[in-house]
Formats: sequence, C-alpha cells, structure tokens
Amino acid sequence: MRKPTEYLPSLIVLVAVAFVTFVAPQLALAADDSWVEPGVEAASNIEAGLVTLGAVLVGIGVIVAGIIATLKGQMDWQRLAMCIVGGICIMAGPAIIRGLINLSKSMGT
Repeated sequence: MRKPTEYLPSLIVLVAVAFVTFVAPQLALAADDSWVEPGVEAASNIEAGLVTLGAVLVGIGVIVAGIIATLKGQMDWQRLAMCIVGGICIMAGPAIIRGLINLSKSMGT
C-alpha cells in the first residue's frame, strides 16, 4: 500500500488542472470575445469541409452496401443501418456544435 505522501504530486497536478479549468473560462468571459472569432471561423470552415466529405463517404458506403448485397444475393441490413446512422451523426454533429457556440455567445453577453 502506498503512503499518503506518495499521492501528493498527483494531488497537486489535479488541483492545478481544476483551478485552470475553473478560472480560464471566467477570464475569457470577462474579456472581449473578439479573440474567439478566428477560432470559430476556422472551426466553421473545417466543419463545412468535414460535412461535405462525410456526406460523400456515406453515399459511397450506401452504394458499396448495395453492390455487395447484389453480389451476395442478400442484404446486410446492419451495414446499411450503420451507414444511415453514420450519416445522421455527420449531419447532426455540426448542428450541435453551432448550437453550443450560439449558446455560449448568448450566455457571454
């Protein structure tokens, strides 16, 4: 069994991380939020690109599932369902991100 003093470095790190995660957002909210705009704009560009790429990949996945079903003579419903669920996640994820960004903006003002 370890001595209580052996946990001290881990405890110090944990307290420091907790302090930074608590104080940093408070300082960011107190400051002007114009410093966030480049990051939000970059995230929006990345989001748009990933959604476009993801939509193409889901479409290709559905086509491949259809080709495999044709060649095998039976449909793999689980694979098709996973393609559809993946497409829903690809389309819903960015909407959730935009909603959280708008929520944080409204809470900051």
